[in-house]
Amino acid sequence: MVSIVKKIWIVLLLFLVSCTNKQNVKNELIIYTPYPQSFIQPVVQEFEQSTGQRVHIIHDSTRKLISGIEDTDKKKRGHVFVGGSLSELEDSNKIIEGEIHPFILMPSVFIINKDLIGNIQVDSYSDLKQHSLYKNFSYPNPTLTNTGFQHLHALKELYGDEGANHILDLGVRLEKTAEIIEHVISGRSYVGLTYEFTAMDYIDKGYPLKIVYPSDGTIINTDGIVKIDGPGHPKSEKFIAYLRSKSIQTHLSNTFHIKSARQDVPFKPYKVLKPLSDINVIQKGFRDES
Repeated sequence: MVSIVKKIWIVLLLFLVSCTNKQNVKNELIIYTPYPQSFIQPVVQEFEQSTGQRVHIIHDSTRKLISGIEDTDKKKRGHVFVGGSLSELEDSNKIIEGEIHPFILMPSVFIINKDLIGNIQVDSYSDLKQHSLYKNFSYPNPTLTNTGFQHLHALKELYGDEGANHILDLGVRLEKTAEIIEHVISGRSYVGLTYEFTAMDYIDKGYPLKIVYPSDGTIINTDGIVKIDGPGHPKSEKFIAYLRSKSIQTHLSNTFHIKSARQDVPFKPYKVLKPLSDINVIQKGFRDES
């Protein structure tokens, strides 16, 4: 008899746990982001701890995430997109709801393997045309990644469509931004086209790399945050406000040495990273005046 009662309690307990888990999944705040786990996860965890709201993160390149959302029924979409340039988000207005908020500024840079580059001078996009760099520099696919798109935009601004395509044809196209660093570290590329934030992370880890801001002109991209047009979530606005708050923006700037989109969060010079005033900028990022 005792054994039967015990089994009944176990079954009931498992049923309750199952129902609780289903309810938690149903109530999750789902965010899409191209940012690496090491950057976004600690911030999300702090939000979860302070609010009790569970957050589920979906990672991929900006273009793939946007395409995936577009192909998903509205009722089954997630809730917030964190990252991606303002221009890309604006071009995807059929999946967004409300205002697009500026988040962080992302200067486009070269990352260079100091052990391999030797006497090859690489200060500008035009330097990539050197014979010694033929197929020895890599860039992320502009049709799949925001990083590649911004570098292509810079090249077109400087050298026109034909000149931009000529330079990129001399390099090696990779499908993901993360692969650029891997190619440069492993020596498969001497130079990689990437973002300041991504490059600095690996320099801090001790890899023999250096950052170059293209002297002929650098694009300052603004990444945004936006609500997804879908089922909605009661904590979406709170999460967006949390990421845009001065305290979190200051934390991100001090920890990851990024340039905040907030006017009232100054950038503190760090190692080889330059303030905006010292960069030859083709296109300035949009800053939040709040």
